[in-house]
Amino acid sequence: MSKPSEQILDATHKRLIKQYHTLASMLAMSEDQRAALLASLGVTSSRQLTQPQLIELCSTLSRSEER
Repeated sequence: MSKPSEQILDATHKRLIKQYHTLASMLAMSEDQRAALLASLGVTSSRQLTQPQLIELCSTLSRSEER
């Protein structure tokens, strides 16, 4: 069984991944655009991003959405 702190981190990570996908959808990003964005970060899947990377990415996409 995992520790409570690990469960919280897992839930936070999942929430951030969901937020990334929501923002990408709101910006009408194509699969190719999403893949290129992830590749620029050195990953092939949003699940491979760290929490700090996801926070920064969501912040950047959120600012783009506001324009």
